[in-house]
Amino acid sequence: MRSSPPTSSGSSPSSASPDPRPAAAGDELTRPLTAAQLEALHAQAYQEGFEQGQRAGAEAGHKEGLSAGEVEAQALVERLRAILATLAAPLEELDGEVEESLVALTIGMVRHLVRRELKTDPGQVIAVVREAVGALPVAARTVRLYLQPSDAVLVREWMRLGESERAAGRSSRTPP
Repeated sequence: MRSSPPTSSGSSPSSASPDPRPAAAGDELTRPLTAAQLEALHAQAYQEGFEQGQRAGAEAGHKEGLSAGEVEAQALVERLRAILATLAAPLEELDGEVEESLVALTIGMVRHLVRRELKTDPGQVIAVVREAVGALPVAARTVRLYLQPSDAVLVREWMRLGESERAAGRSSRTPP
């Protein structure tokens, strides 16, 4: 809302009598102002002050509003961070549980596949033993195997066959 400048009380511009003397070049600054001139000067000063105050108020209001907005935005960011942290905690726990379940599932699948393979072809145990013994250094003379009873029977038979072939001067090797 805009205010209008106050009017001066007193004489109107028509009631002021003009100075009958001619104005000299230097007299213009020292000559008294008329009521109309004073009123115009007052109105101009009022308007300039009003505009200056309005600019200063708008600038101050802008700064205050910006500062308040930054504080509010920071508070919202902190709230969102807290919410995200709260939501992430169960997911991290769930990740651990899923990982453990996946490992257990993989171990179970491998056991099942190995059992099935060995039931299909029990001689696979012998191939694994050969490969493991072959990977040992030459200096390893004493080898101790721990096997399931059914697998131990197969390995003993293989070892007996190997001994009899060696005694007869024959050797059997499986291609790699």
